[in-house]
Amino acid sequence: MRNILIVLVVILWIIVGVWFYQISKKCCNDQSSVEKTEEQIAPVVEEAAEITGPLLYNWSDKSPIFGDGWNAMKNDLRSRVNESNHLLITGYYDSDETNETSFDNLGLARADSLRRSEFADVPEDQVRLAAEQRTVQESNRNGLYESAKFDVLRQTKNIKQTANSTTIYFPYNSAKELNAGDVRQYLDEVAERVNSSGERVRLTGHTDSYGDNNSNMALGRKRAAIIRDYLVEKGVNNAKILLSSKGEESPIASNETKDGRAKNRRTELQIIK
Repeated sequence: MRNILIVLVVILWIIVGVWFYQISKKCCNDQSSVEKTEEQIAPVVEEAAEITGPLLYNWSDKSPIFGDGWNAMKNDLRSRVNESNHLLITGYYDSDETNETSFDNLGLARADSLRRSEFADVPEDQVRLAAEQRTVQESNRNGLYESAKFDVLRQTKNIKQTANSTTIYFPYNSAKELNAGDVRQYLDEVAERVNSSGERVRLTGHTDSYGDNNSNMALGRKRAAIIRDYLVEKGVNNAKILLSSKGEESPIASNETKDGRAKNRRTELQIIK
């Protein structure tokens, strides 16, 4: 009987020992896994804290923070700006930001600061400033975020480009002003862009107030159509071009002067998603 008890005790001791070993091994593996996970996460957190753009801002601050790519970006912009291509600097701002500048909003203050510090030697009539309100997520307000953009806009006798649209001017009673080299060059660039991006083009024709309303509505449509036809020749899908006319209904200048009427004879081109 005594021998049987001894055997049972030995067997129980072995079972308990094996169980304890397995538990200890599992705990060690779990701890090692946690430590490895932390090691993997650490570099990601560190990288997220680094500057990720050439031009960033802190919350409520008009002074830019430049990254490694800024000098290359600035030099490229400066090389493209001239009498026919003007630089538009747009500063973004959040309405919750504190504006301690003399400007109406922090966006204009940021744009002006960039013009003065980075483009001071570019003629003033070749640089324009703008502001655009944007919402910064709460989680980004304690870090760096993008708050400015740049556009090089065509500004010639026949073309006036803004950040959102382009105006192409036409002579009096004409719908055939595509002989101008600057117009063709600009439309070539538009065609190349939309063919690559899949974007669409909206064309709206306009006239001055001379003539009756029906004739001007038709003339405005012809002015939009000639632009459309040129883009189609350059490979743009006709289905991606939206065409309309407003005739004399939407003047941008007075029809009482020669210069005003010249500004109203136009086609507005917009690239849309």
